[in-house]
Amino acid sequence: MVRPLLLAGAATLTAAVLAAAAHAQPPAMPMAPLATLDFIRAASTTDTYEREAGQVAARRAMSAEVRQFGGMMSKNHAKTTAALKRAVAAAHLHEAPGPALSPDLDKLLGELRGAAPPAFDRQYIHDQIMVHEKALGTIKGYAMRGDNPVIREAAAKTVPIVEEHLRRAREIEDHLPRG
Repeated sequence: MVRPLLLAGAATLTAAVLAAAAHAQPPAMPMAPLATLDFIRAASTTDTYEREAGQVAARRAMSAEVRQFGGMMSKNHAKTTAALKRAVAAAHLHEAPGPALSPDLDKLLGELRGAAPPAFDRQYIHDQIMVHEKALGTIKGYAMRGDNPVIREAAAKTVPIVEEHLRRAREIEDHLPRG
């Protein structure tokens, strides 16, 4: 009698774990760390994209939630850029974070600017999830194994900010109308 109850309990627990796993998002996996100057350029490029895309969303989004998120992205990424610049100076490096976009991010921004209003909100949030997932892997990788301790510390301080942005973007995506 005990054995069937244990088996039923184990089956129920397994089903619950599998159901929860089906809805869970995989955590961003840390990438192998970039060289310090490459990391600075990547972080700077992503921040520039986030500021510009956020400004576009703050103006064009139909959803107040998406407009608010866009404004927050623009402000928060201005702060992370400023923190990176301070870290670069403290590390006595000569690479200043610049405003240039990578070709991929420039293309995303161009597509976002051209998106029709009904699809704009969903495209912006989709892009935010994609860019933040990639950025989180890069930042975690450098924070864990980067070769410059000052820049590594700055990256580590940025991880929870990017994680919160990603969490919030996923939450907003769940609220947006489908189709």
